[in-house]
Amino acid sequence: MKLEKETLDKAAEYIRSKCSFAKLADIEGLKAHITDAAKRAMEIMAKSEKTYTQADIDKMDKQFMEWTQEEEKAKAWDVYTAKKTELETLTQQYEKLTQEIEALRETRKKTLSSVTLIKGLEIGEDNNLYHNGILRGVTDSNEVDNWSTAENVQVFFSIGAAFAGEMKMLVVDNAESLDGDTTAAITKWAEKSAFLVILLKVADLPENLEEGIIYLKEGEVVTK
Repeated sequence: MKLEKETLDKAAEYIRSKCSFAKLADIEGLKAHITDAAKRAMEIMAKSEKTYTQADIDKMDKQFMEWTQEEEKAKAWDVYTAKKTELETLTQQYEKLTQEIEALRETRKKTLSSVTLIKGLEIGEDNNLYHNGILRGVTDSNEVDNWSTAENVQVFFSIGAAFAGEMKMLVVDNAESLDGDTTAAITKWAEKSAFLVILLKVADLPENLEEGIIYLKEGEVVTK
């Protein structure tokens, strides 16, 4: 009776260790564990009529322990294969997304290369403007400024001229903020490009009015 009780207790302990209801497959698997445990228990108890020595009992305990360990190894293997399958799926998804990103990057490069503002001016992959290979930052996070005043005027006035249509005239507001170098560069560009550039300045009227400048005061033209 003692052997029978010990055998059933071990079988019950084994079955309890296999109880998991995380998913339906666990319940289905539990049926097999119960059947297997019952079969082994009956095989042991069928031999209970004979007198077992301590060596026999120790041998059966060892066999039962080995069986339990093999079951644990099998369970660990199932977990491993499931993780391996999941990893392979994620790897495939990663590779697919990488290909899609590369395709989008190539599309972006082609789009940028197709944007033509003026001759010699292009937008690089870093979102910076390049004029004849000279870099100028155009984003808040990039404050690169490698252009001279004359190059600034040439580039930005050329962009304005490209969108001016047939009227060869550009108007610059707040021109009072421009320094002498910038004003001189604008004048040089206007002469070279045959454009009329009107600089709007807010300032006090000088005592001596200059030729070629239109002075307005309170909406009226002031003449000499």
